[in-house]
Amino acid sequence: MKYLPMTLAWALLTFSTGAQACELSASTSGGGLQAVYDPFAPQNTVVDLRVSVTNSGDEACLGRFYIAPLDGQLNMTAGGQYLAYRIEGANSGALPNEFGPFNVNVPAGGSEKFSIRFTVQAQQIVPVGLYTGRLTLRGETAANEPVPVGGAIPIVTMAVPARSEISISGAPSPSLTSIGMAPATINFPNAQTGQTGRVFINVWANSSVQVRLTSENGGIMRNLQSPSLTPLSYSATFDGNALSLANVQTLNRTPPMSILGASYELAITLGDTTHNFAGRYRDRITVDVDAN
Repeated sequence: MKYLPMTLAWALLTFSTGAQACELSASTSGGGLQAVYDPFAPQNTVVDLRVSVTNSGDEACLGRFYIAPLDGQLNMTAGGQYLAYRIEGANSGALPNEFGPFNVNVPAGGSEKFSIRFTVQAQQIVPVGLYTGRLTLRGETAANEPVPVGGAIPIVTMAVPARSEISISGAPSPSLTSIGMAPATINFPNAQTGQTGRVFINVWANSSVQVRLTSENGGIMRNLQSPSLTPLSYSATFDGNALSLANVQTLNRTPPMSILGASYELAITLGDTTHNFAGRYRDRITVDVDAN
């Protein structure tokens, strides 16, 4: 009997130093949480938060993880502007504003990786900027024990560059079967003094823009068969304002920051045609739009 306490002490010591059945820890890598967001691209932008989970215990076990925006809002911000996103997957988190659980089974003495996906909806027209949203990630075991999470604080980041798009519409044109894929055209089939034709310069941008108009012939139409003949004069207005195309014209505009954009009228009015020989006259006006 005198040896029994020593035997019990040894048995208790052996039990207390045994390996834990489930011992999870996790770390994050935020490298995949950054992207460039084009507000006029047709497709959504997706980024992933990568999470590594390690089990130092001697039994396989389940980890449950929950992600939440730190301020409770599914928006990235830049200078008071907002860019919305969503978190894919389950959304029945135990705490307010949480998304999850994201489950992972980790073998004894092993590790597993999983990703949490974020989607930024396409065609949110937002100003230029670096949009960020801070996140918090927590984990727990199947027994509701907390799982420590290391690594950098996850931050979802979208860099939005200056972008602009342009199209030209609203012009009567010859059939494409006769001239192929022609640019937008203003036609005067029976040119007369004072006739006016117009097209619309459609602009979409997330910043102010410079509109540059360049006339191939310096603001006149030349006879296609005999360029040395007296040219046909014309005048032009853009967005209701007269402009001379004798030189390159550069105009500043700020289209509405929406998917509708803006339409600026380019109108051409023929000058005196009574002194011109019959024939085909042409000028080509190139319109360029650059985001500021």
